[in-house]
Amino acid sequence: MGAGFATGQEIYKFFTIYGVNGFWGIAISAAIICVSGMLAMKKAYKYGLFSVNELVGMKFGKTGEMLLETISVFMQFSVFIVMLSGMRTILCSLGINTWLSAAVTGIGAFLIISAGTKRVVKFNSVITPAVIFGIILVCVMLLTKGGVANGAAIVEKSGNGNIMWAVSAVLYGCFNSLLAFPVICSTTKYVRSPASGTAGICVGGSIVGIMAALVSAVLLLNSGAAASELPIVELAVNLGNWGNLYKFVIFSAMAGSGVICGRSTVELLCKGKDKSIWPAFIVCAAAIPLSAVNFSGLIGTLYPFFGALGILAIVLTVC
Repeated sequence: MGAGFATGQEIYKFFTIYGVNGFWGIAISAAIICVSGMLAMKKAYKYGLFSVNELVGMKFGKTGEMLLETISVFMQFSVFIVMLSGMRTILCSLGINTWLSAAVTGIGAFLIISAGTKRVVKFNSVITPAVIFGIILVCVMLLTKGGVANGAAIVEKSGNGNIMWAVSAVLYGCFNSLLAFPVICSTTKYVRSPASGTAGICVGGSIVGIMAALVSAVLLLNSGAAASELPIVELAVNLGNWGNLYKFVIFSAMAGSGVICGRSTVELLCKGKDKSIWPAFIVCAAAIPLSAVNFSGLIGTLYPFFGALGILAIVLTVC
């Protein structure tokens, strides 16, 4: 669960702006994540592949592997920037200067990333369950509390016959599939059978869909806050101490996703050979000025682009 999802920003841009049709879009995206994940798992298990590079290499050789590595570096680094931008936005909401916030988040990410892969994974394994629980709890509390107003301003868009909601749904599902493929392939050796692996993928995709629907429902009822940089965080403030706790959880979620992507960028660049801290320093130093860019703008630009790449990846590798 990254910064965009937990704050509601990416759910708003991909689904909520299309009103009720956004819920159909969420269902389509969840189905894409599940089906593409199952296909990737089945193929990896069938041919004994333990990485997405091997999956691509099997069909397209070394050229395909090099192209995939280039895309992976760019994607992981881009998501890393988005996470840092989200953390910076939260710090700015506390009255901290933009560039100071960017520097603090970049330095913090460097300290964690340079500690090594095992510590990064351990850090994220603690954060992820807290984020899932936090999103569900806060959304349920906001829904039971009741919507504020202006929900109709978004709902009206659902009746305009525009098919862009479906296009947006496909891009979102493929973007998340592109992120998930490396994880799915790398866990093949730990899966007892394709059936157990696909069952886990379906559960994961369903959870993502349910959580996205909860977030979208909250934003539909509170469209006045929906267009802000951190819509769910802004609404959670009305819950008192729960809201403050959620802000901390979201910040931690951004840190967790960020360091995973940052560490992945370092390892992809070094191919796991360079153990020095310099690659981590260079990646984080390059990310600091870029993270000062508008958070919602980064999500609105980068995520659809990678969604389009995700469509190509699914068609060429697992279909």
